Amino acid sequence: MADYFNVDEEYGTNEDLKDFVETAHKNNLKVFFDLVYLHCGKNAVFIKDHPDFVEQDENGKPLVGDRWPFARLNYENPDLRAYLKKNMETFVKDYKVDGFRCDVADTVPLDFWADAFTYLKTINPELLTFNEGRSNEYLEVAFDMAYDFNWTKTMIDVFANKAHAKN
Repeated sequence: MADYFNVDEEYGTNEDLKDFVETAHKNNLKVFFDLVYLHCGKNAVFIKDHPDFVEQDENGKPLVGDRWPFARLNYENPDLRAYLKKNMETFVKDYKVDGFRCDVADTVPLDFWADAFTYLKTINPELLTFNEGRSNEYLEVAFDMAYDFNWTKTMIDVFANKAHAKN
C-alpha cells in the first residue's frame, strides 16, 4: 500500500471508488474495504514525512516483518494510530463503506481496533468488522466476526477423511 487515502491511479480514481460503492448500494450490496494495517509498502507516502510511523532497526531503516517483506507499522506512535483512525473515518464518512475486513488483525494491537471501531460505530452503528484471525479476545472486544485462513486446510482434511475427532 502506497497511499492509504487515495486509489492507485492504475485502478482509477477516488471518485470511481465512491461511484462503485454508490452503485453497489443501489443494488442492495454491501461493500467492505480491506484494511492492511500490520505493514505498508516501502513507497508509502507517509514514510518520508513520518519515518517513525514504521518500526525501524538500529540504523534507522524500516524494519521488515518476519513473514512478509514490508515495513511494519509502529503502533507505539500515537500519531500513526490517529492517521489510521482518520483513514477509516474517511472510508466511513466519504465512501459510505459498510465495513472492514482486517488483514491479519490479531497482529495489530487490540486496543487500537477497540478504540477505532467504538468511535466509527458512533458514525455508522451498522458498521461490520471482520477479523482475519484466531483470537477469541479480539472477537469479544472489538470485532463482529472472525475467520482464519487455516479453515481451508481443515475442511480439506475433513472431506478427505484425514481429520480425526478428539476423544
